[in-house]
Amino acid sequence: MNTYDQYAQYYDILYQDKNYVKETDFVDTLIKKHQGKQSNSLLDLGCGSGEHAYLFAEKGYNVLGIDRSEPMIDLAASQYPASEKLSFKVRDITNYTPEQPFDTAVALFNVIGYLSTNDNLNATFSNVAKSLNTGGLFIFDFWYGPAILHKQPQTQIKRLETDYTSITRISEPHLFHEENRVNLFIELIVEDRLSNRTQYIHEEHPIRYFFMPEIEYFAKKHGFDLIDSHAWMESDIPPSLENTYACVVLKKN
Repeated sequence: MNTYDQYAQYYDILYQDKNYVKETDFVDTLIKKHQGKQSNSLLDLGCGSGEHAYLFAEKGYNVLGIDRSEPMIDLAASQYPASEKLSFKVRDITNYTPEQPFDTAVALFNVIGYLSTNDNLNATFSNVAKSLNTGGLFIFDFWYGPAILHKQPQTQIKRLETDYTSITRISEPHLFHEENRVNLFIELIVEDRLSNRTQYIHEEHPIRYFFMPEIEYFAKKHGFDLIDSHAWMESDIPPSLENTYACVVLKKN
């Protein structure tokens, strides 16, 4: 079973406070900064429930969203029906066969962090390179290693309410220094007040954090140049100890 399969139905509730519009605007600004008006097509890797993909399509991009989780793709397709500008497919970003060239590829909300092995990273970077036109951009956010080690991940508890459902999400991190990885042990407690039933969902999310020399290594190995880097959502701030997330812009040479 894939990560997120069990609680795809609760995904948008859990992340209802996520500012997808602001994030899409931020990435759109980076695309325009480094490609101008040339970028028309966009591949959304690990698209989840489809919100970023939909917003990019609203901005005029021709978007394909892919995710290995069939329940997540089903959710995305039900919320955002296919159109000339937008489509979704079940694909594993580590082994899909590119079907058309794109001007830009994005992997947002720490998708790259879920590629915890070098083999998966190499496979994904290779696939993205094959998917992009010459001069195409690859933009992604990730956990910034120096900040992770500086701040040390903490157990988090998040509680959410809908009309008939109460959800508690407990995320307990375990740090593996020797592998540049944090394993998040996640428990969802879902209380349905209509049926008076409680559901318990457990998942383990291994998430890799990165240092800039690693990013540069994988970029160069697969024919990319690292042309820009920022603290996530901060266009004027470089990656720093105070910002857990960073993002980079790679350009296919």
